[in-house]
Amino acid sequence: MNMEYKIGEFVRFVDEDIEGYITSIKNNNLIGVTDDSGFEIPVPINKVTKVQDETTKKGNTTSPVEAKKRVKEETQRQTSQDILLKTPAEFIEKGVFVGVIPQQIPGKADLYVSNNTSFEILISVSAIQHQNAVGISREIIKKNSSSKFFSGELNSIKLWPKFNFQILRFTSEEREITKPIDKTIKINSTDLSIEPEPLPILKTNGWLFPLDQQEKRKIEKLKEKHISHRPGSKNKNSIKIKGKIDLSRFNR
Repeated sequence: MNMEYKIGEFVRFVDEDIEGYITSIKNNNLIGVTDDSGFEIPVPINKVTKVQDETTKKGNTTSPVEAKKRVKEETQRQTSQDILLKTPAEFIEKGVFVGVIPQQIPGKADLYVSNNTSFEILISVSAIQHQNAVGISREIIKKNSSSKFFSGELNSIKLWPKFNFQILRFTSEEREITKPIDKTIKINSTDLSIEPEPLPILKTNGWLFPLDQQEKRKIEKLKEKHISHRPGSKNKNSIKIKGKIDLSRFNR
């Protein structure tokens, strides 16, 4: 093996404006030189020349060993990033809710639109009273975000208006076409009779009303609540008759 050159030495190409550190010795006539871009270039030994004290001339305090280590770390980092980019994240299509959140002030609540999907959504919220509608909020809500659109008194829920939601969903990924959401809801006091649930995006507990799917959970929980409180009959034979019965008088 040609010992004229060693790994870690700084060299410059004779015929090209390229320089770097020797990072491998292929054979007696061929070495590998890694330049600033991090790529190793195979080159014949007679096509390079040593550059003495290059680190001092350039004001570079990085030793050849450290430079080689950094090249290796950068290559590993780029490989890890490529793997992550090739692994697509799960796309969540459903999960647009209205969240009713009790305020710290007793007797009051805030209403939010919560976007738990992978879409960005454009919402328009209107309040409906006496068959007329007035817009009260319009917003672009990014994924895993929320926006407040109403505040009200909990003891006056029956006076709250109906809310109409018109929602467009957007994504730059290639997906099937989604139809706009057009849904009207009326929140009643019975809707808040079940236990509030954790709302991760809002980081609190509250009541959820889906806008992009059917609401079954609330009805089922109310049924369970009422059925569990029905008194059961301990005695199947609730009526006992003593003595004989004369059935002749019932004959026509």
